[in-house]
Parts: sequence; C-alpha cells; structure tokens
Amino acid sequence: MSLLGLSLPNELISNILEYTDYRTIIACRRSCHCLKDIIDVSSALRYTIELAAAGMCDGAPNGVGPTERLRRLRSSQTCWKSSAWAQPDHFPYSEEISTTPLAVSGNLVVFSALTPRNRGIRKLLLLRFDLRGIPEQQWHIDLDCEGTRN
Repeated sequence: MSLLGLSLPNELISNILEYTDYRTIIACRRSCHCLKDIIDVSSALRYTIELAAAGMCDGAPNGVGPTERLRRLRSSQTCWKSSAWAQPDHFPYSEEISTTPLAVSGNLVVFSALTPRNRGIRKLLLLRFDLRGIPEQQWHIDLDCEGTRN
C-alpha cells in the first residue's frame, strides 16, 4: 500500500494501528479505502472497535487471541441484545442447603445449611461461565471445625 508516498506492508500498518485507540482506528478507516480494507480484515482492530462500541474495556492478557476475543464479545452481545436467557442445566443444592444465597459476588454464590446440626456449613458455588472459559466448581466449608472439603 502506498500511504503518503510510503510503501508499507499491510501487516505493518495493522500492527501500528493496534497501538492506537478506537477513535483513531475509526478515523483511519473512514479516511481511505485502503485503510478500510486493512482494518476490516484485522481481528485485533475490529475487536478494539466493537469493544468500544459495546462500552466495555479489554481485560488482562490471558493467552486468548483477538479472533477468539472478538468471537466471545459478539456472542455475549448477541445474547444480551436478544435477551435469550438460558435455563441452567442443573442447580446443585440439597435439602440441607438453603436455596436462598447468603452472598453473591460475580459468579460466586454462598449458601448456608438449613438444619441446626449443620449450621456452620457453607457451600460455595462458582458458576460456570462459558464465554470466559470458567468451569463450575463447588466447595464446602465447615466453620465450626474450620475444615474444608470438596
């Protein structure tokens, strides 16, 4: 591509644009057809634009590339816009554990025991979050004995 009289490879232009903010990327995309084509084929640049359009910030680096992050963002946005809430496959609790949570923080839920005999037992449930690759996990904590069991 010849940009301002310079002949630079498209990959180099794309890499340079990755260090800019979404406003600059959008301005470059609008400036000429060549830059529009470069930006439209770059997953990293499209991810930056779509993330800003969703009003979100990028998370910490976690080894997931821009193509996968873009796919997850689009999937999340599609679910959010369609309000297609999924029913859980199962909700693991027993009759001895309260169905009303004591505390909820993000996707971690804490339940307490219902029976007086097990009053000190807490069940912690980390809910599965497919878009972030977080598996479901459970822990039982006995506050009377200070023991923990999985």
